[in-house]
Amino acid sequence: MCKCIHGRCNQADGSCTCRPGFRGRFCREPCPAGLYGQNCRNRCGHCKGQQPCKVAEGRCVACERGWNGTRCDQMCAPGFFGGNCEDVCSPCKDGHFCNRIDGNCPHCNPGWMGDR
Repeated sequence: MCKCIHGRCNQADGSCTCRPGFRGRFCREPCPAGLYGQNCRNRCGHCKGQQPCKVAEGRCVACERGWNGTRCDQMCAPGFFGGNCEDVCSPCKDGHFCNRIDGNCPHCNPGWMGDR
């Protein structure tokens, strides 16, 4: 007899295949915070304020600074920083890129000074 709550039952042996976002023998347990997907095998990305991601597909409402993508699992591309990587870095010395979180340059070009 099948007892799958949030999943499909294999009629031959009674085992359950859980829907994304659930786990356990009978698919009763929702994924704990920080995990998502089929049998909760995937780790959430860098959701803003350490909020948990959506347990089925891993989406975040918003990302921490320095990260982007629907799952907040993509670092800002070189030359970009901040929330959703929307800010553009100033030119840093010797072709270096700014910090992807706060935009600070490790070294400034001649004639420039300050954090950025």
